[in-house]
Amino acid sequence: MRNAILVSCLALTALTAGCFENVTVITVNPDGSGKFVLDSLAVPPPNFGGPDAKAPDPKEIAKQTVTSMVEKSKGVDAWSDVTAEVTNEGKIHMKATAYFPDITKMEVEAAGKSNVKWAKNAAGGMTLEMVLETKKPDKAADKPKAMTDEEV
Repeated sequence: MRNAILVSCLALTALTAGCFENVTVITVNPDGSGKFVLDSLAVPPPNFGGPDAKAPDPKEIAKQTVTSMVEKSKGVDAWSDVTAEVTNEGKIHMKATAYFPDITKMEVEAAGKSNVKWAKNAAGGMTLEMVLETKKPDKAADKPKAMTDEEV
């Protein structure tokens, strides 16, 4: 049991420490159009299925991730330089360039939900807003429901 806990802790440490590196460059033109360039390097997920389980294929993971990004992204007119490969070190390396007509409507799937909002202002320019969303604690959720002695 002690070895299982140690292995789990090491796996979680590996998952959170340096397993993922993203470089994103967004170029916005005065009219709000532009391009989004993503260069991502990630360690493939570990095999948690046990000794008999087949490890996930990094090439297949890279291909599925890039395909999903292209298909699910919104507000993108065209894609170029889309690549997905496995490096000699076994890491997944993905690159892609998306061209968009309006940054206020662009959502690239692989980039996740952004707290950065672009909007056109009355003067014809662009306004960049960084939104910090804070959740107010739900007092009712903190309080456990009443239970009978049998339930306890």
